Amino acid sequence: MSDQPREGPDRKGPLDTPGLPGGMPGGAAPEGGQPVEEERDPYRPRPDLLEIPEILREKPSTAPLEKPKSTTASLIEMGKAWGLAFDFVFSIIGGFALGWLFDYWRGTGPWGAIIGLGIGFVTAFIRIIRNTTKAERREREGKEREARERAAAAAGSGGRSPSAKR
Repeated sequence: MSDQPREGPDRKGPLDTPGLPGGMPGGAAPEGGQPVEEERDPYRPRPDLLEIPEILREKPSTAPLEKPKSTTASLIEMGKAWGLAFDFVFSIIGGFALGWLFDYWRGTGPWGAIIGLGIGFVTAFIRIIRNTTKAERREREGKEREARERAAAAAGSGGRSPSAKR
């Protein structure tokens, strides 16, 4: 055999198209005599991947959802979230700025800015943790207060109307 590229219908090469003889899918068997398996079309869905997951077969819960909050309440919550985000960003920027000023004053190179940046990150995370724990505590106390008020109202009326107590 020569190193010259073959000409004709049974040539093999990188530009051969599927279905042609020469060992390509759908074509004749290669030199070993074993036929080549068909290549799977990448745009055709695979049947083994079309199974519906078990979680999607279950009926959704019909438990009552929380009542939607008013527009004002959602705007207040959005404002709190933006405040928390800006607090995080400006804590980091503030730490970096103080470190840079220390570098400028003492001529210590980038080390003050790097340390200030690290202190800014630590401060930002501490502030986020404090704010979220405070918010969770306020929310938990509000829910407990509402539960106590409902229990007191149910116990006070005894299931009767206020006029029937007399």
